[in-house]
Amino acid sequence: MGCILRANLLFREIVAEINRVLPPQRGVSTAGFVRLQFFETQEEYERLYPDGKLVLRMSIWGAIGFACFLGSAGYWFFSGAASANYIPRDR
Repeated sequence: MGCILRANLLFREIVAEINRVLPPQRGVSTAGFVRLQFFETQEEYERLYPDGKLVLRMSIWGAIGFACFLGSAGYWFFSGAASANYIPRDR
């Protein structure tokens, strides 16, 4: 969970870097769901900062978080914990 949180914080840092360079009319709005503009924001960052490493760091943290989620879900499912009545039913 912390990995995904770190990836989201890096995305906010990318938006802040873009807004620092662009004029206010062309900046990325931070109101609402900025993630809906993810690919446009990523392309704009790579255009403004060709040597920038924030997108790579964000992708790495996101991949680590996703792998941890799949690993824990796989462990829970294949270890038998899913069928060991750890989740109370019929309540």
